[in-house]
Amino acid sequence: EERLLGPNPRELIDLSILQLMFERGDFQEVFKRIDRFSFKDKRKEINRRVLKLKTLYELGESDAFFLLCGALKRYLQEQHLVSQTIRGFNSAFVSWVYKLGGAHFDYKPLQPGLQKELAGSETAEKPWLLEKMEALKSG
Repeated sequence: EERLLGPNPRELIDLSILQLMFERGDFQEVFKRIDRFSFKDKRKEINRRVLKLKTLYELGESDAFFLLCGALKRYLQEQHLVSQTIRGFNSAFVSWVYKLGGAHFDYKPLQPGLQKELAGSETAEKPWLLEKMEALKSG
């Protein structure tokens, strides 16, 4: 069981509950609860921060969103115990979501070809990013 859940199974359960609430669209509840947690497992902590960033985007909290983009980028650079692959995928996510945030919050049009570039990139949360990019194009 420990091999499956890791040394801190409660962390996996807590993170899974937050992710489930997010997928159900309960962004306010995620926002209320997410800062109650800080995970010892650095990969889970990165996932928690990515989830918080997505939640801020969904709630339209532009100031906090852009602050967290910068903070998460720095956090990822400092996490040498996490594989370069995980740091790279999540750093790419921060770069992509920052671009989306510029279009979403500042009403700047997305550059042509950006969706195709995203589709071919290696990034965390690609389906969510593509969905948000499509919504910006349609909306």
